[in-house]
Amino acid sequence: MNEKKKVGIIGYGGILGQGLLKELGQNYNLRLGQRHINKKKSVDKNIEIQALDLFQEKQLQNFLQGLDAVVNCAGPSWHSGNRVALAAADEKVVYIDAFGADSIAECLKNATTTCIIGAGVFPGFSGIFPQYLCQEYGITNIESLYMLSFSSEKGSVGSVTDLILSSIEGFGKTDHFYKGGQLKKVQKERKIFKGFEPELIFREYINRETISIAQRLGANEAHWINVRKEDNNSSDEMIKQFTINYCYEKDIRKLMKNIQEKYLSTQDKSYEEYRIGCYIEGRCADIPTSIQCVIYLKDSVDINAIVLTQALAQALEEKECGFKYAYEFVDLDTVMKRVKRSSKLIKIESEYSKREISEIEGEI
Repeated sequence: MNEKKKVGIIGYGGILGQGLLKELGQNYNLRLGQRHINKKKSVDKNIEIQALDLFQEKQLQNFLQGLDAVVNCAGPSWHSGNRVALAAADEKVVYIDAFGADSIAECLKNATTTCIIGAGVFPGFSGIFPQYLCQEYGITNIESLYMLSFSSEKGSVGSVTDLILSSIEGFGKTDHFYKGGQLKKVQKERKIFKGFEPELIFREYINRETISIAQRLGANEAHWINVRKEDNNSSDEMIKQFTINYCYEKDIRKLMKNIQEKYLSTQDKSYEEYRIGCYIEGRCADIPTSIQCVIYLKDSVDINAIVLTQALAQALEEKECGFKYAYEFVDLDTVMKRVKRSSKLIKIESEYSKREISEIEGEI
C-alpha cells in the first residue's frame, strides 16, 4: 500500500481551514499550523499541530520541511500569500492557495514547482463553472459572459482584512469589464439577472485571473460582479476609517483586532446564504444560444473546500506543472459532480435556450 502523502494546512482553525480539515483527514497525514494553537494535543496519530508565525522565517521553513504539499488558508492571504508561496517553492513543496491575488501570480509566474492559486470560489470556481456549462451544452463563440456572486455570510477577520488591504494595494480594477481584448469602464445601465434582485448593490471588478478566464473561453465580453445587500452606512464608515488608519499606521495586528472587536460584532448573522450565477450568450452549432444557471448554497465554504481538495489531489498525482490557476488545472466534471452532491446545496436553477437563426432574422 502506498504511504499517505503529508500535507500542511496553514490557518487550520479558521472557517475555511476547518472545512478543509474534514475533507483531507481520511486521505493524508496532516500537519496543522497557525499562530495560536490549542494546548490539547491531537489524539489522531495522522495529525500533528505546530505553532506557526508566518513572519518568523525559521518557523515557516521548519513547518514546510518534509511536506509533499501545503494549503494556505491563513488570513489575511493578501498579507501572507507571497511569503508562503515563495518559501514553499524553495522547499520544493506543492503550493495550493484559495486566493488569486495578482501579486502572488506575479511572483510565481516562472515557478518550476507546482503552484496552484485561485482555488476558491470567486474568481476560482467562477472560471470552472462557465467552462463546464460551455462544455456541457456545446456553446462556442461566446458573445457575453456574466459571473455574479452574492453572499450574506458574516465575514471573518481574514476576509475583511483582505478586502481592506486589496483595496489599498489595487486588486485589479473596480467598475471595469473585459471587451474585445481591452478593459472598459462600466456604464450606468445595468442588466436584470434572474436569481439576483435588482435592488441589491452590484459592483464589477476585473483582475489578472478573470481576464485570463475570459481569454481562455474566447469571450468577446466578460463581467465579474460582486453583489451585496443595500449599503450599511455605519459598517461602511467603519471600514473606511479602518482603511485610513492602516494607511497611516501600517499596523496589521491593530487592524485585525479592530475588525474582530468593532466590526464583526455588529454584523447580522441571523441569515446566511451564498449564490453564484453564470449567464452566457453564444452559439451552439452556429445557432444563437443562451444559458443562465444559478447555484444556491447555505454558504461558500463547501465550494472552497471542493476546489482546494481537487486541486491538491491532482497536484500530488501529476508531474510538476509550474504555476497555474485552479480553473485551468482541475478536472471540471469532478468538481461539478461534487458541488451537485454538496450537503450545503439548496438548489440549482438553470434555463437554456437555442434559437434558430430564422426565428431572429426572419425567413430566408
